[in-house]
Amino acid sequence: MRAAVRVQAAIKPKLHGVAASLDLLRPVDDGAAAAFQEREDARPARCRAVIDRLAAEGCLPPEWNPRAAAELLWSMTSLRTWEDLAHRVGWSDAEWTRRTTAALEAAFLAHEIRHPAPLPPSRTER
Repeated sequence: MRAAVRVQAAIKPKLHGVAASLDLLRPVDDGAAAAFQEREDARPARCRAVIDRLAAEGCLPPEWNPRAAAELLWSMTSLRTWEDLAHRVGWSDAEWTRRTTAALEAAFLAHEIRHPAPLPPSRTER
């Protein structure tokens, strides 16, 4: 999950201008619409792959089904969400990465992962 957010944080600033331009042009330009849609169609599958791995490792809490979890991951790492937080609110890339990762980990990682059971005392602590 952390790697997925870091990848998004690295590419969003680089692709922002192109993606925003394609978004504006897509109602009037078929090529722009196709390029924008191709980019958008790939993200949900990548988000689902991240969530499926969490589920396979037993880390996805029972209150989340993989589809809904992937949809939230997709939304929280979207260009529009990044634009709102980085450009409108003024979060740095590091803040966006740290806060988005923390929110997603809090939502998706099973309680046992977030709050592991304390270790038994060592012999010297008994």
